Amino acid sequence: MGIHGENTFEIKYDEKGIAKLDFPNYYETGLGSNTAHVEKNDLRQGLDSLLEKDMSYSVFQVFINPKAREELHKYVGNHKWIDGKIGQSNYRKARKKDEYKLDFSPQLKGTYLSVLNELMNLNLRDNSFIDFSNVKEDSGGGWPTMASFLSPQTYVIKNKGDNISTFNHCVNILNENIAYEILKKKEHPQNYKMAEINILRNKNINPLIIGEEKSEFSTETLKSVVNLLMPFKVIHKSSGGCYDGDF
Repeated sequence: MGIHGENTFEIKYDEKGIAKLDFPNYYETGLGSNTAHVEKNDLRQGLDSLLEKDMSYSVFQVFINPKAREELHKYVGNHKWIDGKIGQSNYRKARKKDEYKLDFSPQLKGTYLSVLNELMNLNLRDNSFIDFSNVKEDSGGGWPTMASFLSPQTYVIKNKGDNISTFNHCVNILNENIAYEILKKKEHPQNYKMAEINILRNKNINPLIIGEEKSEFSTETLKSVVNLLMPFKVIHKSSGGCYDGDF
């Protein structure tokens, strides 16, 4: 059974030169009426939002600092319960090899990245950067694997004003007071990750570092990346049944 009616597909371009998909968003299968529409995925949407005429862009990758992970492995952490709630994260030096030691967990990485982005949003011009993970993991509702938090976070930043120096500055101040206050607010009241945060702050070890590899490209190159390499997402809604067409 095919799709009833005309089945056309056309690529059009918006005022920025970004490709759009154009096709009928309503079709019938004989088993029910269906609609479909195209959405930009998060990465395509983000890159599209950065486009600016005669602009250049720098691409960086941010990693967990290996020294931070090495330092955390020296400690054992525990939580102190106050009035039925976790009120304090304590830690001590590990005494035995088989003790369960602290690590730089995916959740800790996510917390530091959220603080980094908050600092960047406070200090960079509007729509000056996007970031995305190099690993997309479907953990099936379980815990993320090592790949999720050892993989880098990629940042695409406009080469405008002092954006690049500001980005470097924000990565390097994640142990300083302004970042620490944001971290404490994010952790309150459970304080699950405060032991790790306090260790790295007290030892003055940056939790995140910028990788050595850097790329630079123009607006035209960015448009080509979006148009040729970024997939669209098609959303289907059905009133019933299914179809076996080649739409």
